[in-house]
Amino acid sequence: MSSAHPGAGPPPPADERPADQPAAEQGTDEVPAPGPRGEDWRRFHPLSPLLRGGLFMVAVLGYLLSQVMDDILSAATGTSDRPGGPDQEHDGSGPDVEAWALDHPALLVLGLVLAILLVAALGVAAWWFTRYRLGASTIELRRGAIFRQHRQIRYDRIQAVSISRPILARLSGLAEVKVESAGGADSNVRLAFLTHSDALALQDRLLGLAADAEQRSRPPSTGTAGATGTPGGTPERPSGTPGLPPPTSGPPLVEMPFGRLLASTFLSPATLIVVVAVPLAALFAGLGVLGVVGGFFVPILFAAFNRIKHVLTWSNLTLVRQGETLRVAHGLTDISTSTIPVERVQAIQLTQPWLWRWSGWWRLSVNVAGVELGGDEITDAGVLVPVGTDAEVRATLDALTPGIEVEGLDGAMHGTLPAHRYASPPAARLLDPVTWRRNGAVVDPEVALLRRGWPGRIVQIVPHGRIQSMGLHQGPVQRRLGLAQVHLVSTPGAVLPVTPHLRVADAERLYAQQGAAASAARGARGPDGGCESGAAGLHLSGMEVHRAEGRTS
Repeated sequence: MSSAHPGAGPPPPADERPADQPAAEQGTDEVPAPGPRGEDWRRFHPLSPLLRGGLFMVAVLGYLLSQVMDDILSAATGTSDRPGGPDQEHDGSGPDVEAWALDHPALLVLGLVLAILLVAALGVAAWWFTRYRLGASTIELRRGAIFRQHRQIRYDRIQAVSISRPILARLSGLAEVKVESAGGADSNVRLAFLTHSDALALQDRLLGLAADAEQRSRPPSTGTAGATGTPGGTPERPSGTPGLPPPTSGPPLVEMPFGRLLASTFLSPATLIVVVAVPLAALFAGLGVLGVVGGFFVPILFAAFNRIKHVLTWSNLTLVRQGETLRVAHGLTDISTSTIPVERVQAIQLTQPWLWRWSGWWRLSVNVAGVELGGDEITDAGVLVPVGTDAEVRATLDALTPGIEVEGLDGAMHGTLPAHRYASPPAARLLDPVTWRRNGAVVDPEVALLRRGWPGRIVQIVPHGRIQSMGLHQGPVQRRLGLAQVHLVSTPGAVLPVTPHLRVADAERLYAQQGAAASAARGARGPDGGCESGAAGLHLSGMEVHRAEGRTS
């Protein structure tokens, strides 16, 4: 990003710098020259106040002005059409504001102009006092003229950097950069707005600084192939050294045609609700039963809005591999571009609704530590590929699990799991009469592979080294039937790995085998990467005690 950008401004004076800033950076007469480890403060694009809310205020004032413009013109020409005429007496219940405004149209216009100027002045002040910079070890954002706020994110705490382009920003050639940190949504920083080219450059720069900081903070001995993703256990990867060009992108893993998105949207329960409810509503309307028609209105409206928003969110989806990250862009009116660090992907889920089985389409969702993915709808949370072919899903899965071979994936997706699987016994049909034959789990050399569901299918892949903890659950009915279920605890997200309704003996063996595999994968990283013997819940003795006491581990 060049310092000649029209939105860039001089650094703040010394008395405006944060109190905790090192003296070497404060300076009074000279400002350190911009460099890879400490840059000048920069302002955002001058149109930012309009896009952040000023445009809305102007629209509100314009609406109010349009409502009284006719009365103002009528009063000015002496042709007021107010009931009773311009000399109508007021009832005395309060000040006649409308009469005063019509009697003083010039003052009313002046007041509206002053209100618009005040809004503009507040927007300019907010823009002037909002700045950001790339510091030595943090990205910093400062804003506020009276009540000041200073936020920082260390580079080694950055989880992802995404770009959002709402429709007004697109029309203006601008974009917003969102920096997501390990502290959760409340600690994220939004940099709005920059030119699109500057936003892309800043995104690449931040990803490079984050990778470089993480590489320098990691002990040289850590990192093993195939055991990645959790704190203290991320793999070695090339440093994203600032100043070097970003990693080149490979061919797109997914380029979703608009026709496929429309077809998959139509083949969904929400669309079926609309298809069934609309004729029924028309039938009852023809019979004159209007009360029933009103009951159909809300679900039809909600389902239609949900499907339209789904199409707007996921149009133009493109997914590419770029170095050690995946870059996904999607959106029709609001374009969103996100980067996903591959080593932070904790769990993967492939879902095939029963309406998609004839087409062979799958939906791919992931749990990513500290990163929000997908659209705003609950059903879109964590979604990486909303609808993809078998080949696209496999290519994306290979990119998400580099160096890891998922044995038994073909059987899990299209047939049955291998013979050495853990499966639900016939006793499970009382609790799961439809899908009990399809429940199963396999402990592969590098991943846990879980399968359940019919006629829809759900396949879950969790690398051993990314399992946070485990639990054995047994409800009162399961206890009477001699059943239990095993949970693999992942980071919060859309993927909830679970194998339901196993024989108790099989659940214990799966618990022990998977616990040993997870401990071995973590233990290979050294003392800091291993499992805690008690808290992690990866020991058979702890599971047996919890089962005997009727509690959930």
